[in-house]
Amino acid sequence: MSLKRFKFVTLAVVAVVTVVLTQSSDCSDSSNQKRSGLYGAVASDSEVCSKIGADVIRDAGTAIDAAIATLICLGLIHPHSSGIGGGGYMLLYKRATKTATYLDFRETAPGASTPDMFVKRSWKSIKGELSVAVPGEILAMYNAWKTQGHLPWKRLFQPTIDLASNGFKIDEPLAKVIKSTTKDIFKEKGFREVYFHEDGTPRNESENITDPVFAKTLTELAEDPFSFYNGSIARAIVKDIQDRGGILTLEDLQNFKATTRRVLSSFVNDDILYTTSATSSGSTLIMILNILKGFKFTPDSISANNVVQTWHRIIEAVKFGYAYRPFLGDPDFHPEVEESIDLQINATYAEELRQKIWDNTTHDPLYYGGFYDPMPDFGTTHLSVIGPTGDAVSVTSTLGRYFGAKIRSYKTGIVYNNHMSTFSLPNTTKSYQPKPSKANYIEPGKRSVSTACPTIVVDKDGSVRMVVGGSGALRITSGVPMVIMNKLWFGLSLEKSIDRPRLHHQLFPNIIYYERNSPYSVPKPVRDGLKALGHELRWSNRYCAIQGVYRNESGQLYGKSDPRKTGVAVVLQARNVVLYSGQPPTTFPTSKARNKTGQPPPTFPTSKARNKTGGTHTSYHKKKGSLGKGAIVGIVLGLLILVVIIIGAIYWFKFKSKESK
Repeated sequence: MSLKRFKFVTLAVVAVVTVVLTQSSDCSDSSNQKRSGLYGAVASDSEVCSKIGADVIRDAGTAIDAAIATLICLGLIHPHSSGIGGGGYMLLYKRATKTATYLDFRETAPGASTPDMFVKRSWKSIKGELSVAVPGEILAMYNAWKTQGHLPWKRLFQPTIDLASNGFKIDEPLAKVIKSTTKDIFKEKGFREVYFHEDGTPRNESENITDPVFAKTLTELAEDPFSFYNGSIARAIVKDIQDRGGILTLEDLQNFKATTRRVLSSFVNDDILYTTSATSSGSTLIMILNILKGFKFTPDSISANNVVQTWHRIIEAVKFGYAYRPFLGDPDFHPEVEESIDLQINATYAEELRQKIWDNTTHDPLYYGGFYDPMPDFGTTHLSVIGPTGDAVSVTSTLGRYFGAKIRSYKTGIVYNNHMSTFSLPNTTKSYQPKPSKANYIEPGKRSVSTACPTIVVDKDGSVRMVVGGSGALRITSGVPMVIMNKLWFGLSLEKSIDRPRLHHQLFPNIIYYERNSPYSVPKPVRDGLKALGHELRWSNRYCAIQGVYRNESGQLYGKSDPRKTGVAVVLQARNVVLYSGQPPTTFPTSKARNKTGQPPPTFPTSKARNKTGGTHTSYHKKKGSLGKGAIVGIVLGLLILVVIIIGAIYWFKFKSKESK
């Protein structure tokens, strides 16, 4: 071999190595996010719980398996926001059939309740035994698992049982709420035993606690979920409430149903948006987006020259949405609610409302409707999941206010909701105020209206594009559409879409609220511009926390949990995945994680990387022994280097042979 040929071979090898290394770099979408995967993603407001959901997916679980396991965990880690003593809304999407299903598991009013039971004593609807409505979370999870679950029901409970038995650390959100509610919850033995020291001081962030009582309850539910509605746990619940003078009965629990209702849909660009109907506020979400479609927003709409006008238009649309929201209610009691929903999701009617938006001024609340007093709503939790087969779950669960009714059973560890407070009360407003909506009056077995709007967006091929939802009471229905706009209209990354400052308006009072704390505060020049258009602005410490998962055109998944609530998203890397160098597959990659024996694969190590803005993305890598992309690159590189050495050795021996001659 000549020296010239040797140099050519060496350069060729180097070129091949360079190409291989280039192809092995992380794939990113236009959002330039650093953590992505093809296998699955979970976004919740707890790192511990997101990891549990991801572990379920990795062990061949479905999206609903992961959502259930995550939801159970959140009831332990964030018992102030959600739990099995509460209710909520679940939206499921099945990729194989391209169908969405909606489960309404909002709590129901006890059979002995009456419309005027809290008139002149409204404080009793906020805390205490009378504020407790019939919980629905367990039944909804079980019904969803029966239709789309894969792993054993017990498997979904075990991680949280282990945490409750062996101990877990109090995180920042829980620590803050324990301190802020100490005056109320310290009175309760159930709270004192877990969340306070023996000297009466509240436990602090990062302290390790156990909850063996709740672990026992979860163990029983893992064996028999119906124990919650017609068994020993049901009897314990009734005794807890009735011993205090409450009205919840065993019959109320036995009669509870997680209701399947119609899914609402609308087009956003070329994608289809699915969301929930009554008794949630999904129709209000669609109404806001439909009003704004006619403005044909683009990334330039949020440029320095246009951002004030864009915010003004968004706020005006939100005001129309909140004006029509009080027409919502429980359609099982008020069939006319369905007509209200149809009107709210009507694109033609939305365009008529858009024509009423003036770019040079705002208006009095009655201009937008202002038909009824806005219905009350309080805190929640939300989680978003995409599974390995392309299925998705968006679920919002809630106890009402922090720690719900401020009752925690020392016998079961269940924290009870206070959702009787989210009904409207007759004859409780002043003459100059809008009247409360009759559609939301208390009736036995009725569900109150919520601001929740869990959402799933799919592309024209039926593959999930985005899973999103939020917590934050009345700010949910304004916050979720803003994040959707940020991503799908303004072209921001998922991370920036959720991090970007948001504004809130609920029509009454006629005020725009902005977040006080940087970096989530809308810049002063924007606020001044809105004031010049006639808006009144005030800062607020309240916020909406969004949990989102996004899938780009190449099938890459990105997760983001709102750093406002210190949440964490977990994205799973696919095992044995083929990286497409040409056109991406039109169908979502499927998983072959379960082996022929039907047993889940063994566990593998995890790693995490916290970004500087919060909202950690945790990336799960392949188990030791399997060939990941990095391992393959290393092997190829090693073989190529070996080839270079062999060629060099051959050349050297030939050269020496010529010299000796």
